[in-house]
Amino acid sequence: MVHRGRRTPGDRRRARVVGARHERYCGHRPPVRQPDRRRQRDRLVHRRTRHRRRRRIDRAFPEQPVAGPCGLDRRRHAHRASRRGPQPRRFHDGVPRRRARRGRVHRVPRRVRLGRVGADARRRGAVPQRRRLASAVARRAEGVRDVRSRKLVALLSAGLLTLVACSAGTTVVARGIGGGPAVAPGPTSTAPVLSKGGVRNENLGIAPPGISAGGAVRCATNSDPSQGFTASTIKWGTIIPLSGTLRPLGEQTARAMQAAVNLLNQSARLSAVSPDWSCPTRPGIYGRTVQLKIFSLQSNTPEEALAGMRRLIDVDKVFMVRDCYLESNLMGPATQYQNSAGVPGVWCYFSEMAQPQLAPWNFSPGTSSDATVAIHAGYLMKTLGKTRLAILADPSVAGNLVAVVKRVAAHYGHPIPDGCIVYTKAQDTSSGMRSQITQIHGCYGSRSQPDAVMALDALNATFGALEAKDENWRGADNGVQWDCSGTSCWVTSLAQLCGDACAGMTTDCATLPCVPWADPVKYPATRFFRDWRQRGGLTGDPEDILTYAPIAITAGISLWLWATGPNLSRANFRNTIANLHNFDSGIGPILNTSTYDHFGGRSVWIIKFTGSAPWFDDVSHGFVTLDQVGVPDSLARG
Repeated sequence: MVHRGRRTPGDRRRARVVGARHERYCGHRPPVRQPDRRRQRDRLVHRRTRHRRRRRIDRAFPEQPVAGPCGLDRRRHAHRASRRGPQPRRFHDGVPRRRARRGRVHRVPRRVRLGRVGADARRRGAVPQRRRLASAVARRAEGVRDVRSRKLVALLSAGLLTLVACSAGTTVVARGIGGGPAVAPGPTSTAPVLSKGGVRNENLGIAPPGISAGGAVRCATNSDPSQGFTASTIKWGTIIPLSGTLRPLGEQTARAMQAAVNLLNQSARLSAVSPDWSCPTRPGIYGRTVQLKIFSLQSNTPEEALAGMRRLIDVDKVFMVRDCYLESNLMGPATQYQNSAGVPGVWCYFSEMAQPQLAPWNFSPGTSSDATVAIHAGYLMKTLGKTRLAILADPSVAGNLVAVVKRVAAHYGHPIPDGCIVYTKAQDTSSGMRSQITQIHGCYGSRSQPDAVMALDALNATFGALEAKDENWRGADNGVQWDCSGTSCWVTSLAQLCGDACAGMTTDCATLPCVPWADPVKYPATRFFRDWRQRGGLTGDPEDILTYAPIAITAGISLWLWATGPNLSRANFRNTIANLHNFDSGIGPILNTSTYDHFGGRSVWIIKFTGSAPWFDDVSHGFVTLDQVGVPDSLARG
């Protein structure tokens, strides 16, 4: 008997001649029969080998050296394959045959397995469809999560619908607030240049209740922890995805929001021309510093959104909920509970709510989606001279946004045929939108085509433009003006995803100023946005709505709290925000809220995609109103 690992002189001679390893019977046929003792030993070795191999394997197909050529039957002599242990049969790319069969990839071509299994297998992660090659079983054997490219993009972009809509911005400096007498910035404050007229250094009225004429009584004294505030603190809540596929978007928004809150707690006023809310003895608005409570979404379901709202209201005891950055169609149960609890919600509403009035405790000071699409439709038809419009929209907006666009088109004498209105859920079109684009392309007959396509959400705009390019119907090459309205598409990640397929597509900055193009002389608050972006450490984030909207909304809430006065309550704050009168920031539209209009804005700033860096460019060079495009206000209400 030859001890395992030893070789006879004959074995060594044969190894030098034919390059064989130390197999005893290499080069000639092994004996047919073996002693019973050897068979028992082989069975024991096989059992030990299988156990040792299972412990040694740390990936699906570990790298193992391939044995040299010889005639050894490894099924019967696995223990003689090498000094380090038995060597199972394998394919030419180093994948053991037994493990390949277990993973059901033994019949997959080598070019398919290469790079997916074996020694050069990549780190496990999401694999787009275009890189899958031809086999799904290879990915399944390795444990790779298959995420199709369009599906992955849809998941990354799904939060943008409400993320962008709820981030449409607000205003920064008050002109006049309240249902009664106008409020003043303070004893030494003056008003900025108004975006719709006005004069400098205008005294705007009296200070909020609780502040003496000399400004001596400026510190809050009342406290109600059940409503989320004390004499020295106030709690704000928000619901943002900070894990999963939407994590990058949520992190960018959360960074901007937290940076704005930190700067607010350190500031006595927003700028030199804004109100002074400082307390001599402690920081914050009338001595109340803001504590931001963030609920992170993981599964993005209505049930999870409701659970987050319950936690913020019942456990964290927040004063208000703001900036719900997720799909707006998830917020139905959550906003119902928020209204039943009597908690203010700022830019946190359900997409099915009637606009512009919304729910009693939900407010979104800015321009509603109905007014936004009416302005875009009027701009396309009156300013650009388009006469054949087509609509690509989500079915949920058929009764409001689509109805507004149809009324505006009929007002200009160019009604939209029913065949030119295509409804689709962009999240469900991971395989493409070929049928939808084909229908739009031919909806006006064989002799003509639409000269403008209005996509009423960010996903339909992005995927529709990409599909149109694939069908050789890119807007920039065929005289078709694509437009993204309803929700702002001023998002750098969207522009990078769409590339030159979106070149020339118009969108807007919503109620936010288009800071990169705004004249700081005419719109002085642009200095405030850039200053806070720099001071907050956000210079690494792009200049788009995801960065500036949280800053703008934080500033707006601080002004409404100042106008409410030191004697704070949820009801008093709601009364302030529900009765904004000629509220102007110096850069944004004048806001006038009421019981029937919880938005208050009637203008947007139009920009366009460039198709390459810097991705966006100015178009309207200022805010465009309904009057400027000739659309009656009655047509802009869904």
